[in-house]
Amino acid sequence: MQHKKKGQKLGQKNLNYSILLVGVLLAFLIVYMISMLPSLYVDHRMQANLESVKKQHMEYVKSGSYENVQVENPVACFSVKIPKKENTIYVVGKQFSFEVTLKEESMIELLDEFRRLQTNAVEDEKEEDLTDEREKFEQKFTDCMEKLQGQFEKNEAFKISGEIFESYQDGTAFCDEYTKYHQISNQCVIVEAGISDRTNYYTTYLAMENAEDAFIISILPVMQPQMDEIRSVVLESLPMIAGVILLLVLLFSQIYSKGIVAPIEALVCHTRQMKNAEHFEVSPLPEKYKNRGDEVGTLAETMDELYLEIRKNYEALEEKNEELAEENKRQEIFLRASSHQLKTPISAALLLLDGMIGEIGKYKDTAKYLPEVKKQLLSMRKMVEEILYLNHCGDEIHMVSIEVRELFEKRLKEYQIAIQNKELEVQLSGIEKMFVSSDETILIQVVDNLLSNAIDATPDREKVTIMFWGDKIQICNYGTNIPEEILPNIFEPFVTGNQEKKSHGLGLYFVSYYAKRLGIKVKIENEENAVLTEISFSQDEIAT
Repeated sequence: MQHKKKGQKLGQKNLNYSILLVGVLLAFLIVYMISMLPSLYVDHRMQANLESVKKQHMEYVKSGSYENVQVENPVACFSVKIPKKENTIYVVGKQFSFEVTLKEESMIELLDEFRRLQTNAVEDEKEEDLTDEREKFEQKFTDCMEKLQGQFEKNEAFKISGEIFESYQDGTAFCDEYTKYHQISNQCVIVEAGISDRTNYYTTYLAMENAEDAFIISILPVMQPQMDEIRSVVLESLPMIAGVILLLVLLFSQIYSKGIVAPIEALVCHTRQMKNAEHFEVSPLPEKYKNRGDEVGTLAETMDELYLEIRKNYEALEEKNEELAEENKRQEIFLRASSHQLKTPISAALLLLDGMIGEIGKYKDTAKYLPEVKKQLLSMRKMVEEILYLNHCGDEIHMVSIEVRELFEKRLKEYQIAIQNKELEVQLSGIEKMFVSSDETILIQVVDNLLSNAIDATPDREKVTIMFWGDKIQICNYGTNIPEEILPNIFEPFVTGNQEKKSHGLGLYFVSYYAKRLGIKVKIENEENAVLTEISFSQDEIAT
């Protein structure tokens, strides 16, 4: 016999799947954090910087102060206010505030030119395409700055000397330069200018607004985070992240196992109990497994329903087996009656006939012994009729309402000769009318057999009483008892307590068989110098 190889238990499989899930999650997390997270973080920081300079500028325009301004770079950020009519420039930062008053005529002229260019730039924005407007604004602003720078260089009041050292082989110190414009309103635009020195990335935000009485410029310089730096931080954090993920997955795997695997193991144990239990005597599953509200609960409930259905079918099959056993027993009676009980009267009849035919001894008197032959034949006929009736009467049962006291009175009339010959006293007492639901033909057979036994077993000049009460009928015949050794088997076939009459012992077996078919209980027991037979009907059969 080949044995199936045992696989892993569900809990072990769940653990393996959890570990595999951890591996997949970690692989996805590593790819995501290395390839996508840095760029997303850089974009986020740039957007945050833009929002920061916007808030910085709007707060300064609103209050004229940096006192309540929250900025990213409090040391380097500041705002420049250029009034449209004054020659004073106001510079305000988080940690400083000062004023620059222009007194030299050329500087004042350049300031007026800057104001004019700024005003024209704003007016032009209202008429032309947004892209063209920004290009013109940038060109005019650049031209203005160049003029201011030229005048500054010609001013002999200032002298600047110095040298710039180039540390790059190609002589180019900066690269990756870019400029973006963000239109905030009709009067305000933010310029985002970025550049790299090949080591770091710098971004300067200029928020410029044409206010009612002044031009205001807010400046926020920041350093952009680099993706390579973020990747190194991510890689350093991976062991801790992996450990936390592994711990969480294993924890939830354990919780899942208790919630799913444990009930399934209980169902497996319950199924084994059902498999090994005799007569399906297994307690139902606890309600906690059936009231879960998920597929496991449905499985548990279905298993219990299936078990109850199988048990019900098993009990029905047991009843059928009992009926078949009873039927087999009844069939056995035919064989035993034919081979044993019928053999005696047939042999006696044959001996009598042989003696009369051969005119042997006393058998020459045929007038005397022919009635004996007839008696033996009548006994055989009665036995055959009872056996054949027993074989066919139970096939179809027709339930009708029967008044049993009247039935007993009619059947007693059939035994009047035997009652008179034995000078018996028969008394009926109890309720006057008692109706039951039963098959009349079969009930007559039961009554006939019980009355026949009672009358035949009662000695001469004794008494037989029949009492009707409630759901019972009691027949008591006095002056006799059934031998105690055969009393427990009195309803078995071929068992008789009337040894003098040489009865074939089928009467009470017929009574027992008929009573079971009709749902009637018959009990026979000895009383003091009497035999008590009690017939009990179920409540469904009684209708008084």
